[in-house]
Amino acid sequence: MKKAVPLLLNVALLIGFFWLLFAIIGVQSFKTSLRRNCVWIDPSGADNDIHNPNNYISNQTGNFQFCGGSSNSTGHALPYLNADGSSSGVHKGYLCPPGSFCVSGTNPYQNTVSFDNIFQSLELVFVVMSSNTYTDLMYYLTDAEHPIAALFFAGGIVVFTLWLINLLIAVITSSFQIIREESQNSAFAAEKGYEHYL
Repeated sequence: MKKAVPLLLNVALLIGFFWLLFAIIGVQSFKTSLRRNCVWIDPSGADNDIHNPNNYISNQTGNFQFCGGSSNSTGHALPYLNADGSSSGVHKGYLCPPGSFCVSGTNPYQNTVSFDNIFQSLELVFVVMSSNTYTDLMYYLTDAEHPIAALFFAGGIVVFTLWLINLLIAVITSSFQIIREESQNSAFAAEKGYEHYL
């Protein structure tokens, strides 16, 4: 493995560079996006004011619908609301149905899933890199932003899974092949001819 260390270090630096690059892109593109959810106005509220956060009721089942705005009874798009109840002035992505509003609150899963800072963004990029349950994140962000957000995940799969991880495996296997050719022995053998006893 000592002979493979310089090549492995180069590949690790390349993976680290793209990992950090995608994390920065995630923070710049999707910061606070996963805070927005559809909530229903409390029909028993005293003043029934949509700008009063105390009148909101969230889905008690634990399910959530990420959004970028809401629609009124006539079908017109309305901007999402900030945590204090003020209007953001923009709408995008999934629109909550009439009777509900898109409100910015806290991030899902006890504030652990977000692109709000570089550390959480690095964690989510690692999820994309590992190709493990990244589709949930992709659907969340396409609802909260635009369907074009899926390009971030497509790029991550191409760069990490199809290119860099395969490059890492190729460096390891080629290193073992070089050791085998130089020593006329297995890369795992402690001394020449050891593999004949296996």
